[in-house]
Amino acid sequence: WGGEAPNAIENEPVRSEIPTLLLAGEFDPVTPPSWAEQTAEMLPNSFMYTVNGIGHGVIRSNTCALRIALDFLDDPTSAPDTSCLAEQPAPDFNLPDEPR
Repeated sequence: WGGEAPNAIENEPVRSEIPTLLLAGEFDPVTPPSWAEQTAEMLPNSFMYTVNGIGHGVIRSNTCALRIALDFLDDPTSAPDTSCLAEQPAPDFNLPDEPR
């Protein structure tokens, strides 16, 4: 394609003082919670939470995560209310009664 190599800074982690919310799904195979934890280390004004029993797309998949995001948007300088995380049910696996 003839493109030039990117600048070395493109491979450096982002560092910022901007308030940031990181929400990760416990079972996210695309962007696992460990990546959010690593990212939070570079963002001193970040809030990082893992939502149990959820995969990718946490805010779309979980009303608790949506409430946390909305609370953060109301005041990004304060930790959002995450009390709903303690109420998250464990995954419910439905297996057939009879082997196939």
